[in-house]
Amino acid sequence: MRIEKAKYERMSQSGSAILRLFQNHEMPVLDLFVREVVQNSLDAGIEGEGFVQIQFINRKFRSSELSVELEGISEKLDMRYGDMNADALIVRDSNTVGLTGPIRDSDVVDMKVGNFRKLVYEISKPQDQEGAGGSWGLGKTIYYRLGVGLVLYYTRIKSNNRYESRLAACLVENENDPERLIISDSPLNNRGIAWWGNDDGSGKTEPITDEKEISRILDIFDLEPYGSGETGTTIIIPYVEEDKLLSRTVDNFEATQYAQSFWWDETIGDYIAIALQKWYCPRLDNKKYRFGRWLKAMVNDREINYAEFEPLFMLTQELYNKSDYVRPGPSHSAILESSLWNKRDIRLNSVFENDPVAGQIMFAKISSAKLRMLPPDNCRTPFEYLGKDFNGDSNVPIISFTRKPGMVVGYETSGDWVDGIQKTDPNEYIVGVFVPNSNNKLRTDSYNFPNLEEYLRATEKADHAAWSDVVQGGKRITIVDRIRKNMKGEISKEYNIVENKTNGGMNYGLSKSIARMILPPQGIGTAPTRSFGSSERETNLVKNNFKHSIRKLYSPIFSEEGIKIPFSVTTGAQEKNLIFHICVDTESGGVHADSWEKEIGTEFPIGILEFGINKIKSGRKEYLPNGEATLTKESDKRLIAGANYEILSTKKFNVPYGISIMNTTDSYMLVEGYFLIQENGPKYTARFILEALKE
Repeated sequence: MRIEKAKYERMSQSGSAILRLFQNHEMPVLDLFVREVVQNSLDAGIEGEGFVQIQFINRKFRSSELSVELEGISEKLDMRYGDMNADALIVRDSNTVGLTGPIRDSDVVDMKVGNFRKLVYEISKPQDQEGAGGSWGLGKTIYYRLGVGLVLYYTRIKSNNRYESRLAACLVENENDPERLIISDSPLNNRGIAWWGNDDGSGKTEPITDEKEISRILDIFDLEPYGSGETGTTIIIPYVEEDKLLSRTVDNFEATQYAQSFWWDETIGDYIAIALQKWYCPRLDNKKYRFGRWLKAMVNDREINYAEFEPLFMLTQELYNKSDYVRPGPSHSAILESSLWNKRDIRLNSVFENDPVAGQIMFAKISSAKLRMLPPDNCRTPFEYLGKDFNGDSNVPIISFTRKPGMVVGYETSGDWVDGIQKTDPNEYIVGVFVPNSNNKLRTDSYNFPNLEEYLRATEKADHAAWSDVVQGGKRITIVDRIRKNMKGEISKEYNIVENKTNGGMNYGLSKSIARMILPPQGIGTAPTRSFGSSERETNLVKNNFKHSIRKLYSPIFSEEGIKIPFSVTTGAQEKNLIFHICVDTESGGVHADSWEKEIGTEFPIGILEFGINKIKSGRKEYLPNGEATLTKESDKRLIAGANYEILSTKKFNVPYGISIMNTTDSYMLVEGYFLIQENGPKYTARFILEALKE
């Protein structure tokens, strides 16, 4: 394919500037990619019933077979990749109209450049159809941030009752990067942007339309052309690096010694499967969706069905389907079937022509058991699925909102959407979904928008991650603000009664004591002043810092056996030995178990009956022991997944009071499990202590 290097022109963008245009540095890059590419496909859906199908493919290709096709950068690619197999990330949709519109400058009429030119050759050209997802035209810049900046676009359309195919490539890179691919013979050719295709005779390129030539290029990626009567678009992003993309899915990855990661951080396919559920659960495998075709998605050869959704996203779709603005009739019901849920109209006065309802909030208070967080499922907390860092003793609400395109704009756990709504117990969650009355007409004497949908669309920034009221005629409109306030009032009214709960006959003093156990998000305090009383364990105590941490997973569980305290412990790669133990809180500080028995002369009052392990993660490897790996006073030592675990008991009365964890690997470790403890004699306030030891 011939190369066309972008020349400097007045008001032109450079490659480095384009890569900075999409100003969202909080959301992981793969989330941004999924949100953008899926919305583009849905906006291009063929009118009528049925679904838009999108398939994400991650596969290898031979670099030398691609480089030979790309004039001007072949040598650089061969120097960098040689004949190696490289990775490509591919998105292929069908039941869409494809990238329509003119392909040559001379064919553009009345500035209607069409979707092909908007995506491949233009920047800041938004969708102009009502109810479309995009309104800025900047989202596509995310494609150039996934690999080396190279993207191939292949599409098949139907125009004037005939089918035609198009294929072109574009590269956007930092023109100041010493490792850049584009070599320019003049500073005026150094914008960091290039296109590939056929020579149009004027020094510019146009897409390839020859079916045989297109098929040859698709063969490089083991892709078939679209079949007879089929239209759609395929986007190919070569030279992606899985480790780099996955490392950028964890918030503040570079800022912390240990970054929390989960099973969906293991592969690009796993992450995309979760991202599809997270952002498109209102439309994904939802035949009740009413504003166009529903979404059918595949990751490689696996279809993402509702039955496989993670519980939070099942719940979000079920709440969405309860709205009056979704098609009536039976729908999926895996969580709300036996749970209480609520629906409230959100009314705004003096905003709309006739109907005062701005939309509806559907919400429910759901237990951790209903969200399958308990054994044997052990699903993650809603906050973890959303990438939210929340380890409080009570749970903040989770409110999401969406408009016609069916993409969740955001999940709010703080700020204007949730402030003032009561928090819940650690084993309960308030989850709500706001669905606007999109077609409701705004008053023409007050607003320059035809309906609520178009107003909300205008309030979204380029990343479509929030709604924020706009200023019109020098005056700020307050529609979104009033929706939020009224919605919070409705939820608060429902849950403003303090529920009287008993502890099922357990001693309340003990319950209160356990509830005050300190399980902080980070290691607490500095090196303790009390020794372990062991001349054979001569060590230097390291000050606790962010390399290791302990947190509570959910509320203590009371039974006749004792109190079960679920926890999660992490350790840095360089920390080889952790001590995790219980002390008793007093006015003068925490009293160590051995010190208690030596100075007071009685048994330490809080004993560990059992220590259990549910999951261990070391680096990128995860271990799920068959059943729960347990240690007791009788079986007090075990080697599990690269770490030695040992029950620590007091010297005088042999009361189990803690655990020693010796990490024999070179990776950080995450251990999730529980303590089963029993309090003997008078009631005391207990504290958990996590300490790193240096040999």
